[in-house]
Amino acid sequence: MVTAVTVSKIDNGFQVAMTPGKCGHDFPLIGFRNAAVIKGSSKADSDEAIYYSQDFDSGTNFQVTRVQEASRPVSGMLNLQLGENQVEGMYM
Repeated sequence: MVTAVTVSKIDNGFQVAMTPGKCGHDFPLIGFRNAAVIKGSSKADSDEAIYYSQDFDSGTNFQVTRVQEASRPVSGMLNLQLGENQVEGMYM
């Protein structure tokens, strides 16, 4: 789930920032309808893909680059302490 999207024009391209909600992570790269990946991959573990489609203007390709991936949710066992009170072995 994505809670916010911002788009900024930068030189001859755009920067798209998405804010994940509910501990979202492992997002695939943004894709284009009716376009084929000609380099890289659009899967969640990929950082770059170049797309081509006959529907694009002649000679046009779109490059998508992941600048930063969403971090995974915190997990494991925690000990919490507040003052002299301590709770041990809390699983997340």
